[in-house]
Amino acid sequence: MLYHFMKKYFKLILFFLLSISFLSCSVSKKLEHARNKGEKLRKLNLGWCKLTEIPQEVFEFSNLEVLRLYKNRLETIPPEIEKLKNLKKLTVSSNRLKSIPPEIGNLWQLEELILKYNKIKEIPPEIGMLEKLILMDLESNYIASIPIEIGYLNNLTYLYLSRNNITELPHQIGMLENLEYLRFGQNDLSGLLPDELGELSSLVELDLTKSGIMVRLPETLENLRNLEYLYIDKTTILPYSMHRITPRCKIIVSNTLRLIY
Repeated sequence: MLYHFMKKYFKLILFFLLSISFLSCSVSKKLEHARNKGEKLRKLNLGWCKLTEIPQEVFEFSNLEVLRLYKNRLETIPPEIEKLKNLKKLTVSSNRLKSIPPEIGNLWQLEELILKYNKIKEIPPEIGMLEKLILMDLESNYIASIPIEIGYLNNLTYLYLSRNNITELPHQIGMLENLEYLRFGQNDLSGLLPDELGELSSLVELDLTKSGIMVRLPETLENLRNLEYLYIDKTTILPYSMHRITPRCKIIVSNTLRLIY
């Protein structure tokens, strides 16, 4: 009986050691494969690799367009990230990031930036230099404010900032003329939201659920002729002009999932 127990225990230990060995060598294999592709390399996936830092070799792949680093243990993105001038998609979600380096602003070709599920406390003003950015997902962080430079992101279509500590929307939010999806649920907003919210002429979905107590929507909301979904709370104060909002818009109260328009 003891023999069978020890045999089973030994197999478990062996499986564990082999698993660790596989994980530790997978990064080396992926980098070796990347090196073999040379200048033809466009995509690199180093997700689930238990990385505590980004290998310096990654920054030498100058033609890289897609870099995925999700589900690791990264605490920083080094300044060398700016070397990846052709990068279009950067995913570093579900890590331990505490900040976004200002050098991120030098990735002028970037179209998608996904940094959700981290510990980021602020967005650098250099973010406004990413004029080709279409999607920015910073959900589930500790961000307290949005820089006014966000207004320079003329091509931004998707802005996800739910589950943060943001207390107000900057007036420059109204400059995002191509924004279609704005998710702002579970933040710390209060009082009247900026009138410039009504200048988001392309907006299709606005999520303000659990974004703060007694949040008041501006009268300019009636200008959002393309709005189809508005998610609010019981305590959200609607504007008097609400009856003039587009008939296509469905207003949904989060706690009850009750459709009121």
